[in-house]
Amino acid sequence: ADVCEAPLILYNVPSRTSCDLNNQSVSVLAKHPNICGLKDATGDLERLKELKNLVDERFSLLSGDDETAYEFVQLGGHGVITVTGNIKPKAVSRWWELLQARDVEAASVIFEQLKGLNQVLFIESNPIPVKWALAEMKKIEFVIRMPLTEPSLESQKKIAKILQQCESV
Repeated sequence: ADVCEAPLILYNVPSRTSCDLNNQSVSVLAKHPNICGLKDATGDLERLKELKNLVDERFSLLSGDDETAYEFVQLGGHGVITVTGNIKPKAVSRWWELLQARDVEAASVIFEQLKGLNQVLFIESNPIPVKWALAEMKKIEFVIRMPLTEPSLESQKKIAKILQQCESV
């Protein structure tokens, strides 16, 4: 943070790193002038409640867990860095606009329509499902590097089914 010219966002994803960036550590790091936020992919909303009291207002608290993003924002989080938005950018953008307009009922409807997609995009290690879904939608060519592999046939069927179900969202 001392030598980087760009502002930095901390990323807490213990499921991938086997290391948890706890709230006390975040509160210390948040004091650095070049660290501007946290992407929290733990899905633990209690952490957000505590962390809001440990950092100042300039520090952005961002969800990194699509499945709990709605509640995260409702509890005072500042936004989401989303995987689902790669598949349904207009729906996620509309959801966000409705939240900002305080139309929580309409936002809740959209979020509920995306629920299955939010879940299925994490049935295997990220980014496997989202890349496979984008390829299935003819948006990209499916290319993935080792040690990642194609999703299992069972996962492919689940992803394809959800894509079909949320086509109109």
